[in-house]
Amino acid sequence: MSLDNELSEKMKRQVNQKPIHDSWENTYRGAGSERSFECCFDEIVSVLKQPAGSRALDIGCGICANSVRLARRGYNVTGADYSEAILEPARQNVAHQGLSDQISVQREDILALSFPADEFDLVLCFGVLMHIPAAEQALDELVRVAKPGGYVVFEEINRYSPEAYLMRLAWRTLRKGRITATVKPAGIEHTSPFAGEQLFWRHCDPAWLRNQMEARSCKMIARKAGVFSDLHIYARPEFSRNLIHGFNQFWIRRVGLPRLAYHNLFVFQKASE
Repeated sequence: MSLDNELSEKMKRQVNQKPIHDSWENTYRGAGSERSFECCFDEIVSVLKQPAGSRALDIGCGICANSVRLARRGYNVTGADYSEAILEPARQNVAHQGLSDQISVQREDILALSFPADEFDLVLCFGVLMHIPAAEQALDELVRVAKPGGYVVFEEINRYSPEAYLMRLAWRTLRKGRITATVKPAGIEHTSPFAGEQLFWRHCDPAWLRNQMEARSCKMIARKAGVFSDLHIYARPEFSRNLIHGFNQFWIRRVGLPRLAYHNLFVFQKASE
């Protein structure tokens, strides 16, 4: 087994447990973050301009928060996640939002999707590829299930952003020995201890992602700023977190420069046959 596949198996074990989902929900599901994510999805749909009723796959859907955002913007969504622990909470969330007729939820492995080829108008991989060591295998699957002329959208951490440099410096000095960093073609790959395993995440190299997708006959039609900063995670007190959230929303809506933003949105269109 290759190192990437071995790490992928470890990540599968982690995401199949409830604690990691609780950690992500507690970190990223506050009101300020939700407003920022809504801005991101406004940007995405402004580029895609797909008609109501288009079919979307939300891979790594978690609690289905992004599936809900897509459904409210007119999509029929398949929310898919590897974690059995999150599937029922996801279905409950969808039902609570009154969107069970637009969103279905099922278990899927991003490295071996069960869907036929050319199935979806939109494939959304929002903050998920960064946790997949075998990234090229995941890209093969995501492109395969997108329709010709359809779109594949990623949200990834930009390795070249000022905050990415700052975070890597902080980890080297304050958490030396606990967080590893390895430069790879796909970006800078990190591991840190979590629930008895090594949590994996990547600061993505945008040029690598673009080249990989072009090799799979997908053209990048937009690169946009996502959330400018994740420092709200560490900020105290509440008003300082709100300032960061407000700046994130301003950056997405008014400035939009992706090269300076910690998170980036990448929109690719699959070649028509």
